[in-house]
Amino acid sequence: MASSVAESWNMKIGGIRGLPITDVVDGVRSIMMVEMCVRAEEAAVMSTVLCTPIQGAVNKLVHDSRVLTTKRASEYIYEVLSTPTAVVDIRNRSCTCRAWQVNGLPCIHVACVLFHNNNDGYAYVDYYYTVECYKTTYSHSIYPFVKPDFDGDFPLVGPPDYHIRRGRPKVKRVPSRGEKVKRKIKCSSCNRMGNHNKKTCRRPV
Repeated sequence: MASSVAESWNMKIGGIRGLPITDVVDGVRSIMMVEMCVRAEEAAVMSTVLCTPIQGAVNKLVHDSRVLTTKRASEYIYEVLSTPTAVVDIRNRSCTCRAWQVNGLPCIHVACVLFHNNNDGYAYVDYYYTVECYKTTYSHSIYPFVKPDFDGDFPLVGPPDYHIRRGRPKVKRVPSRGEKVKRKIKCSSCNRMGNHNKKTCRRPV
């Protein structure tokens, strides 16, 4: 429903968007090559079980969960006395607040159960948050390449002819359907919010 990812990507490739398509592809390859290298260097110095931002979030949850109290209902089910009261099932990896199911990361109720009852809390965090997965993801490098020289015996195929169109070329992204919403203004004639002003107001005189 949102275009946040598209906006982030457009900002990332803002310097190469106006180039020919082959140069855009090579520019994206160069950006990804550098990013992969930076991520791999970051992963090499991580010494925790979880990635640094996730480890900080878990530590905060464990700290905040110290004020909660847990009661054991069975081998896998716990009742956490909070506002409101939550029920945690560590076997099915579920909590009644549903934050654990949505994020794959323990919520404050799960943190109270796992990290304060001699359980291995890190075993119940999704593998995608671990440093091991982070290192595996960025362990492959993107190698640079050099454009080969063309042999004189073969014809050189160039890009198709391009004719410059009239007017200023468009540089802004085309908005998605329903994304561009008209700004509402206040009419000084009827004092109502809408898409008209005093000149176009249909209020009967």
